[in-house]
Amino acid sequence: MLFIFIIFFAISIFAFKFKTKDQKNILAVECFLLAIIAGWRENFWPDTFVYVISFRNFTNGIVDFSPLDKPYGYGEMGFYYLGVIVKTFTDNEQVYLACIAGLSMFFLYKGISKYSIYPLIGICAYLVRFYAVRDLSQIRSGLAYSIIISGLYLVHEKKLLRFVLFIWIVSWIHKSAWIALPFYFFCNTVKITNTRIKIWLVIAFVLGTFFQGPISSFVTDNADDLSVTTYTQGQYVEEALGMANPMIYFQCLLLLLYTSMEDKLAPVTTYYYTIRAGYLYSTLILITFCSFTALSGRTSTMFATLEFCIIPSLLNVFPKSQRMGLSFLVGLFLLAVLLLKIRGEALFVI
Repeated sequence: MLFIFIIFFAISIFAFKFKTKDQKNILAVECFLLAIIAGWRENFWPDTFVYVISFRNFTNGIVDFSPLDKPYGYGEMGFYYLGVIVKTFTDNEQVYLACIAGLSMFFLYKGISKYSIYPLIGICAYLVRFYAVRDLSQIRSGLAYSIIISGLYLVHEKKLLRFVLFIWIVSWIHKSAWIALPFYFFCNTVKITNTRIKIWLVIAFVLGTFFQGPISSFVTDNADDLSVTTYTQGQYVEEALGMANPMIYFQCLLLLLYTSMEDKLAPVTTYYYTIRAGYLYSTLILITFCSFTALSGRTSTMFATLEFCIIPSLLNVFPKSQRMGLSFLVGLFLLAVLLLKIRGEALFVI
């Protein structure tokens, strides 16, 4: 992972002043390479073995397919149908994993190229923060979240019916897609100001610190309806870091920094307010449900993906003559995060 990051970031520096079209072409190649790497990984990655067994022993091709088929290890039939399509042409699980990763990377490419000012730095940010836990591990949520992020323009353009249909389709891949539906109303009906962002963060901290009893009771009582039973029991509660989770403070600082630069970033970032609302939505979820490690992490991470456009955009606060040089600082920051992940000294896992 470290080697890949160094190569990708070196490319981003080399191509920093390339035309946008050329940068997007390079981005497409990088996404393709990441899909190939994800496909030919070893089975020791978390959850990978389950998907391999499911594809190998419990997935039929179109010829043998039956509406009564049931997937193994997960419940979403849409994701199973993707496996059926691949199984029709090959039994090779590496090809299967590569195809799923390829779909994820395709939608990730669409999202980064549409929303990120500096797409090649954006893919570096994604590589550091999300690639391992999604494309090498939780491939269903990885695919679903990439698709949802690519469709955020529907929220920006206030196309409610299309967005609802969009979320319904994605929910066949991963049920957590429904978490994105309230965001439409949060973004388009709630007035989000700099002051309110700070107030809501304080409220979330109060809830996360002093009201975990009622919150835990609510989540546990409604776990079946929320399809998160697995994430509200056992080690996911016992090992929860609560307010000691460093990601809470990482996201808060990045959100406040992005917010403080509204005057300079909003005029040059078409989707600035949608992006900021999405990252705020993610951060509030992460703090409020911090007593459930996986629930808070795996629900907030959907919109935390927007870091691929938030982090690179900070360069635009500075004069053009300084941006290339300052991009090295961004690289050093991302490198530090990656090294912390490798050494296991911080919970940079969502």
